[in-house]
Amino acid sequence: QLVSETYDISVRTIRMSNARGNVQTARSMAYVLLHFEQGLTMRYIANKFGKWSNSVQRAIIYYKRIDTKIKSDKDFLDTYNRLAEKLKQKIK
Repeated sequence: QLVSETYDISVRTIRMSNARGNVQTARSMAYVLLHFEQGLTMRYIANKFGKWSNSVQRAIIYYKRIDTKIKSDKDFLDTYNRLAEKLKQKIK
């Protein structure tokens, strides 16, 4: 839900669409948040999204290799940090 609101894309589109661009970024963000903040396995996340586990793995590798000198990477990291904080507040 948080990712959906942040990227202004429906949850259904994020979960089911094969679209590229902003939808793919939103989906990658969801994968990374679920993996690192909720401790879910790549296989579990992939099954919930109806995707292959290597797509989740690619998002996690991208996150681990972020270069803050690259604007798109920095934006992804800033958004991740903001959403991770919101997620922590929601869970409390």
